[in-house]
Amino acid sequence: MKLIFMGTPGFTLPVLEALAGEHDIVAVYTQPPRPAGHGMKIRKSPVHEWGEAHQIPVLTPETLKDEAVQKQLADFNAEAMIVYAYSQMIPDSVLNMSPMGCINIHPSLLPRWRGAAPIIRTIEHGDKQAGVSIMKLDSGWDTGPVLAQEKIDLTGTETSETLGNSLTEIAIRLLLDVLKNNPTPVAQSDEGVCYAPKLKKEELQLDLSLPANDLERKIRAFGKCFIMVGNKRLYITQAEVAKDNSKDCLKCGDNTFLRPLRLYYEGQKPVNLHDFLLGNKLPEV
Repeated sequence: MKLIFMGTPGFTLPVLEALAGEHDIVAVYTQPPRPAGHGMKIRKSPVHEWGEAHQIPVLTPETLKDEAVQKQLADFNAEAMIVYAYSQMIPDSVLNMSPMGCINIHPSLLPRWRGAAPIIRTIEHGDKQAGVSIMKLDSGWDTGPVLAQEKIDLTGTETSETLGNSLTEIAIRLLLDVLKNNPTPVAQSDEGVCYAPKLKKEELQLDLSLPANDLERKIRAFGKCFIMVGNKRLYITQAEVAKDNSKDCLKCGDNTFLRPLRLYYEGQKPVNLHDFLLGNKLPEV
């Protein structure tokens, strides 16, 4: 099947690789090269680099609304467009350009966690289940009908990275099955709708008046969080809820306690709690 892939970040590459193994990727669309890193050098996206390495046409339009861009897109005569973290709105004129339309991978159990950060919000809010939805894009914000969906139970130990990896494996299997069998789309329910906003920098600061369980989930969801110690940030990348207070714990709300397991002051390297305590004390807050 002739496919166009629209995506940008590195975590989409396993899906792109799987598609290329069974279908004909006639073009990849991705965000234009932009400044990135400490030196702010112009860098191509991982999808861009993948396309060039595989000698597949790479297109980086700033918008898909331009008529010339749409004509070029139509000339590829793709049977479907696969959209995964493309970071650009798809205009209505493009949505149904291909026979199977635009098919999107969304790592949540739609209609729960529509929006930009479903995996992060799934973990942060302590959901008992997660999943993947393969849907047909429409003009709404993750409102399109679902072509396939699969759920998994969560253990309460997942990080955004580990859960993302698990869901990617499911997404590949579901997507390949959708392309093979072309199932009938099912409209999303109007019940249970909630949104997963993009993570903001200010959310990384822990509020120690909250219960330790809430804070531990935030650390797993966000990857790292911090507390202020004087005018310095103390980052925590891994933690656990402790049963009682001790010198290696932070007191939190509702008389609960959080034990950092890996942490570091800004500008330093992460270390385990034992090594940290050799030269530092946890703040009494």
